[in-house]
Amino acid sequence: MKLIRCHIENFGVLSDFDFVFDDGLTTICQGNGFGKSTFAAFIKAMFYGFPRTGARNIVENERKRYDPWQGGKYGGYLEFEIQDTSYRVTRYFGKTAAKDTFSLLDLTNRRPSEAYSEKLGEELFRLDADSFARSTYVPQLSASDVGATTSIRTKLSNLVEDTNDLSNYDTAEKKLRDYRTKFRAYRGNGGIINEVRDKHLTLENQKDQAEQQKPRLQDIVEEIEQLNREKTAKTEDVSVLREKIRRASHQKARQVTQRHLGELRTDISKNQQYLHEMDKNYPAGYPTPEEIKTQRENLSVIQQERQRLQALKFNNADREIVDREQQWFADNDKVVSDIDHCDQDCKELGEVSAKVTAQMLPEELERLKILSERFKSSLPTEEELQKYMDIADELSDAQHRQADLSIPVENQKCLARLKELFGSGMPSDSVLDACEQAQHDRDVLKQSRVIHGFPESEQQQYEALKRTFASCVPTEDEIRDKQKDSRRIAELITRKNTQTTIVQQERVSETPPALKMPLLCGGAGVVFLIVGIVGLVLNFLIPGTILLVIGFGALFASFWLHTQSAIKNQKQGTTSVIKASAISDAENQELYDLQHALNDFLLRFYENAAEPDNKLVQLLIDVKTYTELNEKKKTVESELKEIDAEIEGKTQDIRSLFDQYFPHTEYRDDFVKELRESCSRYQTLMAASKAVTEKREALNKKINSCREQIVSVLHTYYPVILPDDLRQGIRELSSEVRDYRELTAKKQAMLEGNAEYQARVNALMEEIRRILLSYNALDQTLSYNICLQNLRKRFDGYREATERLARYTQDFESTSSRKMQANALVEQFLAKYQLSGDTPENLLDHADEDVHSRESTEKALAEAQRKLITFMEENPDVENDTADADVSIPNMEELQISEKNIQEQIDNIDEKLRNLRQERDSIRRLVENIPVWEDRMARLKIEEENAEKKCALTEQTMFLLNRAKDNLANSYVGKVERGFKYYSDTLMEEGLGDVMVDNDLHLHIDEKGAAREVGSFSAGMIDCIVLCMRLALVDALFGEEKPFLILDDPFVNLDDKHTKRAREMLDKIAQDHQVIYLVCNSSRQ
Repeated sequence: MKLIRCHIENFGVLSDFDFVFDDGLTTICQGNGFGKSTFAAFIKAMFYGFPRTGARNIVENERKRYDPWQGGKYGGYLEFEIQDTSYRVTRYFGKTAAKDTFSLLDLTNRRPSEAYSEKLGEELFRLDADSFARSTYVPQLSASDVGATTSIRTKLSNLVEDTNDLSNYDTAEKKLRDYRTKFRAYRGNGGIINEVRDKHLTLENQKDQAEQQKPRLQDIVEEIEQLNREKTAKTEDVSVLREKIRRASHQKARQVTQRHLGELRTDISKNQQYLHEMDKNYPAGYPTPEEIKTQRENLSVIQQERQRLQALKFNNADREIVDREQQWFADNDKVVSDIDHCDQDCKELGEVSAKVTAQMLPEELERLKILSERFKSSLPTEEELQKYMDIADELSDAQHRQADLSIPVENQKCLARLKELFGSGMPSDSVLDACEQAQHDRDVLKQSRVIHGFPESEQQQYEALKRTFASCVPTEDEIRDKQKDSRRIAELITRKNTQTTIVQQERVSETPPALKMPLLCGGAGVVFLIVGIVGLVLNFLIPGTILLVIGFGALFASFWLHTQSAIKNQKQGTTSVIKASAISDAENQELYDLQHALNDFLLRFYENAAEPDNKLVQLLIDVKTYTELNEKKKTVESELKEIDAEIEGKTQDIRSLFDQYFPHTEYRDDFVKELRESCSRYQTLMAASKAVTEKREALNKKINSCREQIVSVLHTYYPVILPDDLRQGIRELSSEVRDYRELTAKKQAMLEGNAEYQARVNALMEEIRRILLSYNALDQTLSYNICLQNLRKRFDGYREATERLARYTQDFESTSSRKMQANALVEQFLAKYQLSGDTPENLLDHADEDVHSRESTEKALAEAQRKLITFMEENPDVENDTADADVSIPNMEELQISEKNIQEQIDNIDEKLRNLRQERDSIRRLVENIPVWEDRMARLKIEEENAEKKCALTEQTMFLLNRAKDNLANSYVGKVERGFKYYSDTLMEEGLGDVMVDNDLHLHIDEKGAAREVGSFSAGMIDCIVLCMRLALVDALFGEEKPFLILDDPFVNLDDKHTKRAREMLDKIAQDHQVIYLVCNSSRQ
């Protein structure tokens, strides 16, 4: 086999790297950091891929260690030639093994090849990746790199003459150790033998305890008989007492019957007498409940009106004001007219007084000119201005009322939120009721779902089996086929472990008679070994172990007879000894393939492939269990799915209503109650909002009407711009009108003089004085305006006091009238039924009680008469019964107490009897079990002896198996020792002395009379020793196959002399092998 070329797309530090291999020695000399070790690792990865590992340490995880530094596609291809056929293997690696890709191309025939699988390295070299790294791939070495793996031992065992397969030794030894541990643990007190001894000791203790209880059993029997006699006597006493109690009870019952008859008749008589006495109090008859109810209502009216009269308060201050001012303000209209006239006179007096001394200024003339221009068309009168001012006041008042007329802020926010909530309409009561029913149905379904759930234990078992069958679920046929493969493997291993030795005499054509006996012994030994191994595989441990021992004995006898026969034949003539395997190369390859296929199959479901037969049986059970659980889970899931569908339907109905009114909100179950409350609140707020809206619309109409009137007037005099406050505009218009008139009058006065104005002032003052004196309001120390204000205050106070007195009089008269009417109805009722002697309230209460009492008495009388009739029907002879009430009756309580005491004594006896019988039965069972325990103790003794024998036999079998393994290992160690001797003599001319290689391929060197391990030497010497050991191991492993060798700078610690000899040896090796030599120093090139 040889390598041809490779292409590394990305692998560690290497990227887009191509290399062509030479047939002999290929030397790659590059500096540190180039990627020589990475290149060697790439070649190994092309054959073996990366191992599956979860290690996070980059040293232990090769996939992480060689992850491309520069990114990109991770992998490449490698071309190689074997058996005159060229192949190209291509691998690309992902983050995990599941994402890796593999392809193999037959370059000779130009087509994809299926000659090898992804386990290319194992199929080509028959070595696993670790064994490959310890043989053909030689990195920078250390003493620990020398050692045998199971794969190396297996391959060596196939190459030496003795074809026993060491790979099965560990499995056989483990089974034997496990089997031996069943009888006696290597540590502690476990094992069948100790368990049997413990059981025997337990039974012996139980037997001793039972023997000790025999005297107690006799005592219990006698005590039970004594208690039974006491119980019989007590029972007779109880019977006598019960008869006395029965007779006393009968006699007492007769007396009770007579007494009950007298009580019934007395009860009837009392009721009749009570009704007769009551009828005397109501000669005019009984009032009806409705009449009593009506009169109670009249009494309630009287009480309410009395409280109202008490609540009315007469204000003496108001009466004093009215009495004092009535002489002055008797005529309200005249007073109002005089006050208004006086007010106008005061204003005119002020104006005329101002005009008397008025002088026109230039700015006044300019002002008069502007105002004359404005009022040239018309001048509004005082009445018109007052009218517009009143309209402005109404406008202002309406605006203020409109501003004050609003919904509180909290109600507005609540109404806005509710409008948003019910934007699509309010839900009806039927919708909310249906939603509540859906919630109830959903909760019932959820409880039903819990009942239909998958049990926790079965769920855990299902999850465990689901993880086991994560990749796939094998069919029963697949498992049966693997069981057949396992039996075939056992058969091939048995045959392979059988060594056939044939001794032939070259000049004799017939088989000597002396050879027949060894052959018969060897054949019998092979048969016993095969049957024994099959027995162990099928868990027939004892027969299998015995047959294995017999088989090994027959093989040793066959070997000894063979040897004796060969010695005898050598004395007789020239002979040849041929040792051959019991299976062919094809069967050996079949065994290898079957083992790997079976291991791969089991590792898909279990962590290891040990005890394949047991695991296949368990796999059948697990598959059946998993199938049953899966079907059950599907059924449960189907039922849950239907329940979930109903729950989902109910939930959707509920959520549709919830999402309609509460979108983007976390769901809550009490939303239906919240919706009901919100609907009620929304209706209330909407009604209030509607009322406010209607009032605002009415005010708005009034405001618009007032605004239009004022605007039309203001536009007459201010055609361009109007003030924002129309009321202020009217004031300004009034002010300008007054200014215009004053300025005009002033101008006229200036022209006509002041005489006329003075006469007018005198007339006005005289009129004002007259009005104020007529109402006793003139005060010489105060101005006319203040006197007029005081008069106006007096008049307003008089009017308010008059109005309050009028309201008081009206309320008093209406309340008194209602009270008198109700009082008359009550007195009429009392007179009708001749009720007197107490307050109306108490009389009504007594009448009501008497009416109800009479009804209940009539019912009681009827019931007593009915009971008497029934009693007489049930006891027709009661009147003829002459039972004497004076006859003494035994004390029932004393009899019952005596009967109870004796019964308690009987119960105590019963309790003692139960306890004694239980104790008797328990002891009796113990005593009866003594023969059973003795029999079981005898069987346990036999079982212990058999277990001891099996344990001893198993230990003997393990001893023989170890001896056989050592004998087999010695068969290939000699070849490795000879190879090591050859290479060490070539590399180190002074030699190493005697060398010994143990069964694990560990070196022991005889240095100056002492056996030393490799680690005892210098670093350079260790490199020489390990290199020679590696080359010897390659020769032993591959024989004539001549594989390629990868040497990753193995001479780094060698001196010049040994480096030169190593290069010479390397050139010689390259004549038979393809060698890839990686080096970083040109001196070692």
